[in-house]
Amino acid sequence: MFRILFLFVLSATPFIEAHAKNIQHVGRVTDIFSEANIFRFRICTSTNDCKTFWLKTDSDNNKAVFSLLLTAKTTGNVIWIMGSDGFSSDWPYYGSYKYSAMHLKNK
Repeated sequence: MFRILFLFVLSATPFIEAHAKNIQHVGRVTDIFSEANIFRFRICTSTNDCKTFWLKTDSDNNKAVFSLLLTAKTTGNVIWIMGSDGFSSDWPYYGSYKYSAMHLKNK
């Protein structure tokens, strides 16, 4: 029984990893969108190198993160951000990455 369980976990690992990749990006917050209690924000290094992330403001921690994003947008500071891939391209996510970590840098 243990061998069967071990083989199942081992065979499922590539599937899980293929659907939950971490994405990192460095740039400035250029756009912020709000739809259905989901905030999407675009981070751009240049005009052609942008990634969009999403965040729900359903907890105090996420509200503080959203406040930092607004600060980064208004000051023009560069941020490092990490998110995870593999979510729906449907409304309201539109293929955005789920936010997981951020570092607000000095100008």
